[in-house]
Amino acid sequence: SDPDARREAVEGLGQKTEDRALAALVAIAKDDANEDVQREAVETLGEMPGGRGMAAVGDIDRTHPPADVRREAVETLGENLPTAHAIATLKPIATGDADSDVRREAIETLGEIAPTAETVRFLTEIAKNDRNEDAQREAIETLAEIGELGMPAVTDIARTHASPDIRRTALEEVADHLATAQALDLLSQIARTDQSPDVQRAAVEKVGEVRDDRAYRLLVDFARTHPVSDVRREAIETLGEVGKTDSVIAILDAAAQNANDQDVAREAIETLAELDDARALARVARIARRSTGDVDLRQAAIEKYAENASADSA
Repeated sequence: SDPDARREAVEGLGQKTEDRALAALVAIAKDDANEDVQREAVETLGEMPGGRGMAAVGDIDRTHPPADVRREAVETLGENLPTAHAIATLKPIATGDADSDVRREAIETLGEIAPTAETVRFLTEIAKNDRNEDAQREAIETLAEIGELGMPAVTDIARTHASPDIRRTALEEVADHLATAQALDLLSQIARTDQSPDVQRAAVEKVGEVRDDRAYRLLVDFARTHPVSDVRREAIETLGEVGKTDSVIAILDAAAQNANDQDVAREAIETLAELDDARALARVARIARRSTGDVDLRQAAIEKYAENASADSA
């Protein structure tokens, strides 16, 4: 029979109370040729009255080769076991399963069923010290989802973790979960002081997602004064995404004419040209026409003007 028919049959078996129905579901969960059918059987085992199928689900989680079926088993264990039993079952999976996705499912499920101080301590240890970056990132995301209890750990990781990639993950959660004022405090600090320019740029980008006056002022300051050229470029690009206001155009125009940092100037020219605004495009045209100044910047302005000018403005 086709997989859809077998899935319907699985649902029917879950409504039966006979031992042979339980045995049939276990056999399907372990041996069916289609993993979607296997997952359906695992979920159905978890929903059997009186927890009759939970021992089989636990066995599948421990021994079944396909990782996607084990993930379904993890989710089923979390949804159907008593909380204390689920926690004791899921913790070893979260730290020790051979498959990253299974570990991630266990970590996420722990945060959902037990958003407690003890879970925060457990997840913080994974986030800071585990050797698997996928597990670390999932732990950070789950800590953030836990909320007030979990965010101090996320904030600390964003500031201090040795890995730039892990710090970036944490700062993204800071931006998404902290109150705006707190988030901007931390993002601006990271943008200025983190040892990695990539992390600094990520912080600037996140500042740009906050649409308020303070965030705008921070972007302007980064664009004008940040000591790292790549971070200034990120700030300029982000300012272009904020809007077409006169002040944005003026700031970009000033940066576009700064021959002392050609990479930043080119970014500003490109951003001006892509604003889809006649005033901004006129600034690009002025740079392209001037008879003095850096030849490469004039050429960049000519190219960007040609790419973005409409028939009316040409």
